Amino acid sequence: MANELILQKKSLQIGGRLFVGQEVDDLITLYGATNAANDASTLRKLNDAAGYQVPIGKKFQMVAFAWMASALAASSTANIFIGYADTDLGLASAGAPVSPIYVGGASSSISQFNGSATIGVFNEFAWSGVGFEVIAQKYPFFEDNSASASMDFYAYGFEVDA
Repeated sequence: MANELILQKKSLQIGGRLFVGQEVDDLITLYGATNAANDASTLRKLNDAAGYQVPIGKKFQMVAFAWMASALAASSTANIFIGYADTDLGLASAGAPVSPIYVGGASSSISQFNGSATIGVFNEFAWSGVGFEVIAQKYPFFEDNSASASMDFYAYGFEVDA
């Protein structure tokens, strides 16, 4: 036992997708929140005051996300819309995204992700490949069109060369 070398790799699992080693180090976590029905939020790096804007020459590959309802009407479902826009909406904004592009390339919101949400429980989703790409100089966002909902939303991905 004394001469055994035990190698351990860092790992993290989100929505069934396993991130290992350097992927864990390179993973960017973005956060957004809503506090009323039909709110939107520009995603931001944890502890940043402003929304995350993809740097020039890069793109952000969103590969997984998680959300948690902190308040939700008893029979409601959580409808999540993910996209990118030209401006920073801020957190929990009643304003609409400017020139939005949603998952799948639509220019209007399409409910790609929905389901019942249990208050205080994280729901996770991971794409098997790249997922959703946010192009340079755009701001990733999420919208919540659930009745009387407050949500926390986390997106996970990587900055790569465009």
